[in-house]
Amino acid sequence: MRVKYDIIIMNKEGLNLSKDTKEQIFLNARSAFSQFGYKHTSLEQIARMSGTGKSTIYHYVSSKRSLFKQIISEEIEHNERLVDEFLSSDPKIEEISNFLHYYRENHLNSVLIDKIIHESKQIGTTEAFEELARLEENNHLLMRRILEHFNVKKDDEDLSILAFLIVEIYNLLSIKWAETNKPLNKEKTNDIISTFIKTNLK
Repeated sequence: MRVKYDIIIMNKEGLNLSKDTKEQIFLNARSAFSQFGYKHTSLEQIARMSGTGKSTIYHYVSSKRSLFKQIISEEIEHNERLVDEFLSSDPKIEEISNFLHYYRENHLNSVLIDKIIHESKQIGTTEAFEELARLEENNHLLMRRILEHFNVKKDDEDLSILAFLIVEIYNLLSIKWAETNKPLNKEKTNDIISTFIKTNLK
């Protein structure tokens, strides 16, 4: 009789490892990265938080970087599902700006992402920067996919540029602007993004 993988696994030390063990490790890893950033989080910390040994973590991942990469991959998959849901709702192109708000507010690990953005700016940790860049690139690709859904008439390069600009202008208005100015409300941000999109569809 085949024993399901998610019920019980035996590691080299003979420990019983369950699906719950893995979920607990990843849950605590997200918490640690959110609190301390990538550089100041260790596998030892995560092991202590999970009530397990470091060797147990190595059963699931080969390194801290591998663990962090899996967490970012989960974020990317979650974002792709958000776009799938948006496009399946028969949206109008005018709804893109509203979707951007929803997209940002429904990140799977928003505190972690904010922490890593801050770390990349302040410390420049290579691993954190590379994973953040992968996440940002995926955001641009998802926006391009949205534009393709609306049959935006642009050549390949111009479509990628437009997708990039929409995402980056939104980030500047909703995040960067608020660092030194009164935060813009959603209506104002929507007006700016919608005007930009309409102008560049001509």
